[in-house]
Amino acid sequence: MGIQTVEQLRMAPGTNCQGSLEIRSRISQAGSGIDHRKVEPYTEAKSISAEEPSQSISSTGYVIRSLNHQVEEVGQRLRAEKLQARTITLKIRYGDFRTITGVIQ
Repeated sequence: MGIQTVEQLRMAPGTNCQGSLEIRSRISQAGSGIDHRKVEPYTEAKSISAEEPSQSISSTGYVIRSLNHQVEEVGQRLRAEKLQARTITLKIRYGDFRTITGVIQ
């Protein structure tokens, strides 16, 4: 049918969509961003992170201390769960919301 997204399904003519009115109504609502179901994750968390509250930083020493603190926090959580990291991502956001991201795999 060439339908790849919920939006395309929502917009498809009724003759192309199979299923009950209730299912079509739910699909239509999902395509409109309406979903009242409780969020229930299907899998365990796949990431562990730490971040500092947004603030103006002008000291390189502060940045290094903050980064060390975050690395220790994540390391402790990994050890507590007996996990290992496969990928490390460092994100730096500037005051103008410009963001730099570095990834180590």
